[in-house]
Order: sequence, then C-alpha cells, then structure tokens
Amino acid sequence: MPWRTGRPIAILHTFFYYGGFLAVVLLKAAGRYPQHAGAAATWNKASFVGWHVPNIVHGGIYGWIALCLAWELWLTGDAKLIWGPITQHAAVDVGTWFMVFVCMDTVLPILLTLTLALALALALALALTLTLTLTLALALALALALALALALTLTHNSNPNPNADPEPSPNPNPYPDPDPGPDM
Repeated sequence: MPWRTGRPIAILHTFFYYGGFLAVVLLKAAGRYPQHAGAAATWNKASFVGWHVPNIVHGGIYGWIALCLAWELWLTGDAKLIWGPITQHAAVDVGTWFMVFVCMDTVLPILLTLTLALALALALALALTLTLTLTLALALALALALALALALTLTHNSNPNPNADPEPSPNPNPYPDPDPGPDM
C-alpha cells in the first residue's frame, strides 16, 4: 500500500511541486502568466504556486489515508485504542473536530476535481455544439445561395434589355398573296 512505503506519494509530491514551479517559470518567460494584484499577488511567485499545487492535489489522498486508518481503529470499538488514555474530556471534542476537518479535507478536493472535470466536459460539449451549429448554418446558407442562383438562372429572360418593347408577333399568314389587285 502506498501510504506504508511513502515513496509514491513523495514522488508525486516532488512532481507536482516542481511541475507547478516550472509551469509558472515557463509561463512567465513566455509572457502568458497573469499578474495578480493585492492579496493575490503572492501567486506571482513560482515557489508559492509550487508549494500549493501538491497540497491541493494531495489533500484528498492524505484525507483518504487518514480516514482508512481511522476506520480500522473504529472497527475495533476499543475507546482506549481509538482515543488513547484520556485525562481531559475536551480532547474528545478536539478529536471530533479533527476528524470532521479530515473528512472535509478529503471531500473538498474530490468535489473540486469533479467540478473541474464537469466544467471541462461542459466546455467541450459547448464547443462541439457551436461547431456543429456553425457547420449546419453554413451548409444551410450555401444551400439557400445555390437554390437562389438556380432560380435566377431558370427565370432569366433571354432579352438582354428588359426595358425594350416586346418583339412584334409574327404574321399569322406566312404566305401572303403576292399581288392583291383592284379586282378585289
């Protein structure tokens, strides 16, 4: 189990500390790191970010380990094993507060992780929806433009001057009498 050896947690802690530290240094070098003002100005330091990132990530892990160990003790039901020799009963209240703190320190990072995952999924779904909507809108606009062009082509008049008089109608008798004389 990783909490018995401590090596995996130490490796993760080192990775997250130096990873956060390095990310801030690289973002600052690229000019992409936002400058914070006021009380948040401490986040401008790479060491401050490097110190908090592992604590944020490992809060849930350490809390889970503490709850698993406490659960093993609670299953025994032995008050002296759970609480030790109590000479001051206020220690029970402090222990209760501490377990609530550990429980919340376990739950909050898990909720934060789930919230960030949900936000990322929603952002991705919104981006895909917008992409599909724009694609469909462009396809519809193209179809309408082609239909309009086809309709204009089919209804186009062959007369190049639409304001000119219409052509005279042809003579109904194509073979007129060549010599209409006075005898008629």
